[in-house]
Amino acid sequence: MNDIFAYLLLDISLLLVWALIYFSRADLRHKMWKISFVGGFCGLLAEFWYYTDYWQPPVLFGIQSISLEDYVFGFTILGLSITIFDFVMRKKNDSIPVPFTLSRQNLLNIARNWLTKPKHRILLLLFLIGLFSLIVLNTILKVPSIIVSSIAFLASSGIIFIIRKDLIRQSLLTGLFLVLLVLPVYILLFDVLFPSFWDKYWLLSGTPIGIFLIGNIPWTELFWYFSLGTLMGGAYEFYKGYKKVDL
Repeated sequence: MNDIFAYLLLDISLLLVWALIYFSRADLRHKMWKISFVGGFCGLLAEFWYYTDYWQPPVLFGIQSISLEDYVFGFTILGLSITIFDFVMRKKNDSIPVPFTLSRQNLLNIARNWLTKPKHRILLLLFLIGLFSLIVLNTILKVPSIIVSSIAFLASSGIIFIIRKDLIRQSLLTGLFLVLLVLPVYILLFDVLFPSFWDKYWLLSGTPIGIFLIGNIPWTELFWYFSLGTLMGGAYEFYKGYKKVDL
């Protein structure tokens, strides 16, 4: 099978799962549409970065810098990342917010705590240094963008965990669920249908960090899905101030 269909088939596979959740859970549809729509554009923007040093896959219309596949991927993966925990664990957002909400006053209170408590000042300093280091890692030290973005996702998750410890479990489980979701898709696509895909189009192949797991699946792919799921698994509830309850 022509390699040009690999990325598209990945999108279609994820879109089928997206549709399953969408039509099974009416209560999730609004936030799925909202986040997925934004996610599609995030997918387009992210690929400008990833194409430079991570991968250069063939796409249906032959335009690598921006493609239909990129939008569909961003659309589906962000929609899945904020709903897969609810779908698997049969949870929903409580309509009554927890005491903390992301209001201007609460943000000012958090900032004041960071500035007045020595331990918080140290954590804030480390976080700012971490963000600066991520920029330096990619632009100066040339650490691959996929690794930089994955670390950024996990660092952001850490900030959420500090403020909302109740989101740790659901966030980590979301990351795990996302990996378990894509794993059989990747095995079918890249171990069976397109076994040489990553050797051809993965720019890290043949480098010291170009390590494959479970046949022909790059470790960076699974790390990226886990880190994205960990971030998005709690980001919506953090922003809205919601908590999970049983259906």
